[in-house]
Amino acid sequence: MGGKGSGGSRLGAGRKPKDRELRALDGNASHRGRVLPHPSAATPATPAPPLLQVDEEHAPDDLGMDERRVWLELAPIAQKKGTLTADYMYAFKLLCRNVVLERALRLTDAATPNHRGLMQRIEVALDHFMLRPFGKPAAGAVEQPAVDPVKEKYFGGR
Repeated sequence: MGGKGSGGSRLGAGRKPKDRELRALDGNASHRGRVLPHPSAATPATPAPPLLQVDEEHAPDDLGMDERRVWLELAPIAQKKGTLTADYMYAFKLLCRNVVLERALRLTDAATPNHRGLMQRIEVALDHFMLRPFGKPAAGAVEQPAVDPVKEKYFGGR
């Protein structure tokens, strides 16, 4: 064997892609530059769709009692995050129905493929509506005051 490499295409092999600004200056592989629009020429943002009311009176009528309880539990959080709009009403109702089904399956068929699949669907829906924590502070979260490491080590942070 030649010993000059493993041969064949490999994941991560080859030239790394240039970032957008450098590619605009240098050009791509055929050395043609790309003209980027000026930041002041950005298109105006479209207004956000109106948020839904989330109180008992405005909850959807086609939900059962258990589904309605889930709606009243999750809808205020989704409204606060700005993800509960009329465009996504059906998806949110489906999330409420799936949560009720998961709670019922948890009692009878916990850890079966049906239960695990339903849990995955719920987790994805919770992510879509930003209802599941993901370990990073939310924008606008209160930051903790910085601790001096010397004071922390020798004086217990006082």
